[in-house]
Amino acid sequence: SQPAAGWLGRRVRRGGVRVTCHPLVLSALHSPNLPHMNRHRLLVAGATALLASSIGCSDSLSAHADVAAKAESHELSVDRLGNLLGESPAPVRKDVARSIADIWVNYHLLAHAAALGDTLGDMKLVDEAMSPLIQRERITKLYAEVSKAWKNKPVDSTGLEARYNQGEFLSARHILIPITAGSSPEQMQGVAKEAETIRKQATSDNFAALATKYSKDPGSAPNGGMLGVFPKGVMVPEFERALVALKPGEISPLVRTQYGIHIIRRSLYAEVKPQVAKTAGERAIAVAESTYLAKLESDAKIDIKSNGVLTVKAVALDVEGHLNDNAVIASMEGEEFTAAQLAKLMRTIPQKAQLLAQIQQAPDTLVQAQFLKPVLRTQLLMREANARKIELDTAQVAQIRRTFFQLLHGAWNGLQIGPTMLTDSTKMSAADKERIAADRVEKFFDKLIKQEAQFVEIPPPLEMALRTKYKYSVSTAGIDRAVEKAHKVRAAADSAKAKNAPPSAVPVPGGPAAASPAPAAGSRKP
Repeated sequence: SQPAAGWLGRRVRRGGVRVTCHPLVLSALHSPNLPHMNRHRLLVAGATALLASSIGCSDSLSAHADVAAKAESHELSVDRLGNLLGESPAPVRKDVARSIADIWVNYHLLAHAAALGDTLGDMKLVDEAMSPLIQRERITKLYAEVSKAWKNKPVDSTGLEARYNQGEFLSARHILIPITAGSSPEQMQGVAKEAETIRKQATSDNFAALATKYSKDPGSAPNGGMLGVFPKGVMVPEFERALVALKPGEISPLVRTQYGIHIIRRSLYAEVKPQVAKTAGERAIAVAESTYLAKLESDAKIDIKSNGVLTVKAVALDVEGHLNDNAVIASMEGEEFTAAQLAKLMRTIPQKAQLLAQIQQAPDTLVQAQFLKPVLRTQLLMREANARKIELDTAQVAQIRRTFFQLLHGAWNGLQIGPTMLTDSTKMSAADKERIAADRVEKFFDKLIKQEAQFVEIPPPLEMALRTKYKYSVSTAGIDRAVEKAHKVRAAADSAKAKNAPPSAVPVPGGPAAASPAPAAGSRKP
C-alpha cells in the first residue's frame, strides 16, 4: 500500500526546510542493538513516532457539502480538490485527498500569517510547538545526570580474557570473495577455487596482508580485514557460527554467506585487549541503563488498558479530533495517560502520512511493544526530569526558538510568500497582501499536484503553531465527495486517452480481434 503522500515524496526537495530537531524514532525502535536509554535520547517527546495524520479541527464543514477544506477566509471546493486529484498522477484514494487538503490548509495559513506580517512570535506558542525538542534536550540532561555513576565506573578486567575466549565478545579478520548475483554454477566454482587457493596460503602471520591484497570488502580490506570487536548477534548467522566454532588464532575453512565466500580468522585476546575492555565497558553501561529503565517502569506500575491500542489507532486516524478526548489509554501510579495527551504529542511528529500507513498495517502487539510502551517510558522520563527539576538554560531555549523561526522563514521562502515578497510598497493594504499571497499559493499548488513544482514541507512544529493560532477545518463529507469527483475525472481522462490511442495489432483480452494484415503481393497462403 502506497503511503498517502508517497507519490509526492519522489520529487521532494523540502524547499530548504528541514526538521533537524525531530528524530525518526521508528528506525531506533527497531534496532535490537541500541541500548534502551539511547533509544529515549533519540525518542524525545517521544517516541511519538509511528504515526499520525492531521486532517482538520473538526467536521464543521459537513453542512457545506461543496467545501472540502477551509483556511481562514479561503475555501478549497469539492470540485477543485476532485479535479486536482483526478488530473494528477496520484492514486485516487481518500487518504491521498486528505493529504492534499492538509497541504492546502497549511500553505494558506502560512500565506495568511505572511500577509499579516505575523512571525508567530508568541514564545508560549513557539515553546509548545517545539516541545518535542525541548523534552528531548531535558531527557538528555537527565541521562547525563543519572549515568555519571555508570560512565565513571572503571571496567573490571578480572576474567575479561576468559569471557572473550568463551565468546561473550567476538573479534575477527576476514577475506571476502564475493559471488555476483546470477552467477552460473561454473562461475561459482571458479570463485570457490580462487578462495581455496587463498585459504591454503593463509597463516596467522600473513592473514592481514592477504586480506588487504585479496579481500573485496571495502570496509575492512584496507585494515587487513579487521572487523573490530562486537557482541553476538551482529553478524549474519553463517558467519557467526563459523567464528564461534574457532578458537582464538584459528582460521576457518571457506564460509558461504549471502555476501560471498569468507575466510575468517578469530583474533587473539592480546591482539584486541583494549577494544575488548572498551566493549565490556559499553556493555556494562547498557546493562545499567536497562536496569534503570526497568526499575522506573516497575515502580510506576504501568497498566495499559484493554482497549488502549485501539484508542491509539483511533487517535492516529484523527489527531485533531481527539485533542479533548479523556479516554484513558494507560495509567502509571494513579496518573492517567489519555487520548488527548497522545494527540498533543502526535501533532508535532514528522512523516505523518507515512507513519500512519505503517501503524494501520501493524498488528496490535507490535503497536503496543514498539510504539505505546516507548511513549509511556518517555512520559516516565519526563516525570523524572520534573522531579529532579531539570530545565534547559536560557541559551538552549533561545537556540530552539531560533530553530522554529528558521523553519518559518524557510517555508515562506520556499513558497515565495514571505512578508517582504508580497509588496514593494508600504502602502499596500493587508487585504491586498492576502490576495497576492493566496494567489501565489494556488498557482504553486496547481503545479505541485501536477508534479511540476518541488514540494515545500511545512514541518510539524510550524504546522501546529499555524493551526493553533488560525482557523481551519477539513470536511470528511467534502473529502468523500472530492474522491467521487476525482474518480469520474480520472475515468473520463482514461476513456479519452484510450479513444485517441492508435489501433493496436496486438489482441486485447475482451476486445475485438486484431485485423489480419493484408498479404503482400506474390505471397502464398499456407
